[in-house]
Amino acid sequence: MTEVTTVSNEESGSRLVPTVVQGVFILGICLFLVMNGNTLTTSFPQSVSIIVVVTVLVLIVVDYRLSLYVFVLFLFAYEEFDLQSSEAFVNDTSTSILLVRIMGISIMDFATVLFLLPVLLRDWRSSMRTGAWRFLHSDLLLVPIIIIYSWGIILGPFHMRSLSDFTWELRHIGHVLTFYYIFSRTFVRKEHLKTFFLLGGSVFLLKNVAFVLRYLSGGGLEYGIEYTRIILGSDLTLTAISFCASVAALLMFPKVGRGARYTILLLAIYFAIMFLGGLGRFTYLFTAVNLVIIYYLNRKRVNLQMVIATIVLTTISVALYFELFLSPSNKQVISYAMTSAFNWWDALQLYGDLSLGTRLFEVMNVWETLGRSHAWLWGMGWGAPWQELAALQPYDAGSFGLGEQISGVHVQAHIDATIYILKVGIVGTLILYGSFFRFWKNGVQQFRRETSDMERYILLLLLMMVVIIAPNYVYFIRLKILLGFSLAGIGLYIEKAHSGHA
Repeated sequence: MTEVTTVSNEESGSRLVPTVVQGVFILGICLFLVMNGNTLTTSFPQSVSIIVVVTVLVLIVVDYRLSLYVFVLFLFAYEEFDLQSSEAFVNDTSTSILLVRIMGISIMDFATVLFLLPVLLRDWRSSMRTGAWRFLHSDLLLVPIIIIYSWGIILGPFHMRSLSDFTWELRHIGHVLTFYYIFSRTFVRKEHLKTFFLLGGSVFLLKNVAFVLRYLSGGGLEYGIEYTRIILGSDLTLTAISFCASVAALLMFPKVGRGARYTILLLAIYFAIMFLGGLGRFTYLFTAVNLVIIYYLNRKRVNLQMVIATIVLTTISVALYFELFLSPSNKQVISYAMTSAFNWWDALQLYGDLSLGTRLFEVMNVWETLGRSHAWLWGMGWGAPWQELAALQPYDAGSFGLGEQISGVHVQAHIDATIYILKVGIVGTLILYGSFFRFWKNGVQQFRRETSDMERYILLLLLMMVVIIAPNYVYFIRLKILLGFSLAGIGLYIEKAHSGHA
């Protein structure tokens, strides 16, 4: 029977790399710079990517945990769709950081390997010394996900459109599992989680201020004639989490000083406005669910007057922003989004509604594709494509390549559940989300046992991340990593509860 042992703080210290390996790493850094030095002047994203990787390489051999914190700063700081300036953002000439490759490997995959190897080496050395590989109690909750992930790998080669599609899709759950392992073996104390949120939240707030300044100076991604979106992609999701975190702080820390309370209230109002400017309708839904959960979990301790004041002031501020600062075109677009966000019948009638019609027809076409192969229950594996068999997809240049839209054959879709049903079937999808829910449920149980307000707040942040990210946003690489972190953080609370140090 496999031995389950607790990871001690000493074993999970910052210095994971032996001296000999440090020397090899230093030589590797020199070789890396020689091979990639000419690309430092190619573009700004390329330069930033190489600098970050070199910094992480250096820090890994000096202080592993510190290197991971630097990666956290990068994770919250980079912009999903642009790193070059407001002019590049408006003119649509930006180069995504996600497209940058180092020695043929994407920046995020490269970072994943860099962080994984030292932890694996440390755990292997520990297993040789103790005679058993280390496992945490929360690792057992991941076993169903690993099984389904492996099932998709087995099926994939029989149905994949191409090998590149197959290997690319391995990252969907692969990043979640890998960074769960990395974070759970490195951030072994609750203070590490606090530092993570402090660093990430501070950098993200500063970047949001830069977004506002860019918007006021005429920057942003233009839609149609006048409408401008301030934030895009996974930044919208992080904005939603920041808004929920601000609201939760107001409810959970009613006795803080007046200045701190007003600051938190201003942050809640600010993120609510940024959230509205992001125009993410599914994000609206999951944020609303999160707010209900926040109140329900704290209903016996919150100040009702503070709840009412937060709702009233936030609503008034958003209304003033809407009326006084938005252009008529922006008002029209946001009004449509708010009034018909979940009206699927409108999507059918309009057909060209790219945000709703596209998603609806993806579901129909995936279901029909599965039906042709009688693969509803078990799916078709990673890399398997779906075809426009039930309905023609509306043109969406932002989501599908021209070749895909001409051929009517696609590998990806907007909603994760749609993709999971195609790849691992109804059974696999239920198991995946069931495992996420088991993590979340264990976290809620531990939340109710915690007596420290700060500990409860940190755990609540982890639970909120799961609620917002897991249902619909795992296809963003950064959010896959953050989901892995949130699961690892919940796992730390579970581990402390089992060891009697809750």
